Amino acid sequence: MLHLSLKMFGSFQASLDDRIITGFDCVKTRALLAYIAEDPGQAQWRSMLSGFLWPERMESAAQGNLRHTLTTLRHLLRNAEAIPPFLLIDRETVTFNSYSCFEIDTCEFRNLLQKNLESRNSSNSRQEYWEKAISLYKGNFLENFLVDDCPGFEEWILARREYYNSQMLETLFKLAETCLGLGQYKKGETYAHMQLHLAPWKEEAYQQLMKALALQGRRSDALMQYFYCRNFLSRELGVDPSQESQRLFQLIQAENLPKPNTTY
Repeated sequence: MLHLSLKMFGSFQASLDDRIITGFDCVKTRALLAYIAEDPGQAQWRSMLSGFLWPERMESAAQGNLRHTLTTLRHLLRNAEAIPPFLLIDRETVTFNSYSCFEIDTCEFRNLLQKNLESRNSSNSRQEYWEKAISLYKGNFLENFLVDDCPGFEEWILARREYYNSQMLETLFKLAETCLGLGQYKKGETYAHMQLHLAPWKEEAYQQLMKALALQGRRSDALMQYFYCRNFLSRELGVDPSQESQRLFQLIQAENLPKPNTTY
């Protein structure tokens, strides 16, 4: 049974039975595969896809380009050999078959977060799901993926990047809070740092980092993070740290920081 793997976090990569597919004839072939695979089971109108990827072409020419691209994809994915096939194509629509044998990192990321929302897992179980999810995030969605003369596709990429970035930040925040509550202060420090790498303006992550360092007995390092936060907010946003951050600084300075006991 053929198995398709798609990596869309970081640089795009497609593999069939663990062998990287290298025969894409143009970037729009990869773009079409990425677009339909991001939403398995959702039928996409061919008329929409042709206009989406070839907006400056006449309708007949755009539809001809789509037919050629679909033929290329069928060949690259060995669609006729796959049981069930990866692509379901008729005269009106194109669908990435949700019942085929595939693995897509973005879909798995969403599934892991959804499982946590729907379950009543313990803190340890939720932490495991969240850690699996963030391990999939190897970079921005379709990083460095450029398609000329295709503004609709570029807008779609930017929207998906923003979505996954916000989901990643929220998950890292919850992980840091959970780790602090469980006494896993080194892990909490790591997840706070990861947030700041993605969003250096996120004051809540500075607060988590200060707590994680202070609770490890690294009081000077914790206090230094407050000054990093203050300087960044002043330089980039023209604001001061919140009262909560200031109170946290004072508690750490006075060596009076209580151990957190709240977990997600």
